[in-house]
Amino acid sequence: MTKRNKKRSNLVQNIFIGLLFVVGLLVLLYPTISDTWNHYRNQSLISNYEQTLSKLAPEDYSKLWQEAREYNDKHVVNVFSDTFNDEDYELTHPYDQLLNPTGDNIMGYIDVPKLGQKLAIGHGTGAYILERGVGHVEGTSLPIGGPSTHAVLAGHRGLPSAKIFSDMDQIIIGDKFFLYILDDVLAYEIDQIEIVLPDEADLLQIEKGKDYVTLLTCTPYGVNSHRMLVRGHRIPYEPEDIIEQRNERRINDRDKPILFAVAGLILLFLIIVIMKIIASKKRRKKEEEIKNAEIEKMKKTADDAVKQAEKAVEAAEEAQEAALQAQTSDRKDSIDQAVIDAEIAAKKAKIARDNTKKIVQEEDRSKRTIDYLFEEDKRKEE
Repeated sequence: MTKRNKKRSNLVQNIFIGLLFVVGLLVLLYPTISDTWNHYRNQSLISNYEQTLSKLAPEDYSKLWQEAREYNDKHVVNVFSDTFNDEDYELTHPYDQLLNPTGDNIMGYIDVPKLGQKLAIGHGTGAYILERGVGHVEGTSLPIGGPSTHAVLAGHRGLPSAKIFSDMDQIIIGDKFFLYILDDVLAYEIDQIEIVLPDEADLLQIEKGKDYVTLLTCTPYGVNSHRMLVRGHRIPYEPEDIIEQRNERRINDRDKPILFAVAGLILLFLIIVIMKIIASKKRRKKEEEIKNAEIEKMKKTADDAVKQAEKAVEAAEEAQEAALQAQTSDRKDSIDQAVIDAEIAAKKAKIARDNTKKIVQEEDRSKRTIDYLFEEDKRKEE
């Protein structure tokens, strides 16, 4: 392999390893980046919601509350299908206009301090709503509180693009969550956590005099064959409860993805290093085989040269001997010249043989040098 081809091969290999590293990095960081983007998007929705509320007059609030209470008063039974398998779901009217001050179907937002999640609550459970936050299950009470109400809020688990309710299995009885609806904050304390089949809705029904909100999500994580129901009952709102709940967090939703990403990067780095070592050893082995083959070829050529030189010496010696025997003839001048020529030929042959031996010795020294360099490279790699 020529030096230019070797450089080109190394360049291609380095580009491949670089691309592999970038792709692996993007795959590892995608959940974190996507969740960060979703968090930013939810914060934007919440910020827009609060800005809109700040511009409402008292009579606007009164009208929105009154319409929502009238809806709940007429709504005495929760009726709905499986939230996560209704692909043909569409919002109905006038439901889509209730608690909709911003006009973008955001009725408020939920804060679950233990999960570090603050998510916009949208009307209904369409794909657009559930892919970015929490959806109010149409057919259940609106989440405005009050006796004989039971609102159901649904959110996905295990989405690659957003966490939403992914860590809901970390919630325990006694934890709290908070609903920010219009100009009020509603606090709920979790009193029941159940796992049911998708078509089991008995636990989501309205109970006379009770003020419930249930958080609905899929389970087990990644399998989604059942539904997790996390129910909370209404309690007085105390602002310090939010701080207390955040201080008790068992999950660090920001550090955990970063730790996974760092671990993944370390693993990816180790894989790349191992690949480089294997490729380097293969390359060195191939180079060593090529060099050894060249050395053997040179040695064989030199051996052949030695043999030819030895034959020339033998021929010259025979010629010299023949000339000496011919000295008894009458052609003395010619014989004398033949002897001289034979002696010269013999000397030249001996010189050729000596030079050839020197070449062989030089080749042996070169081979020993090459072996030494290879051993040094191996020691450095180890």
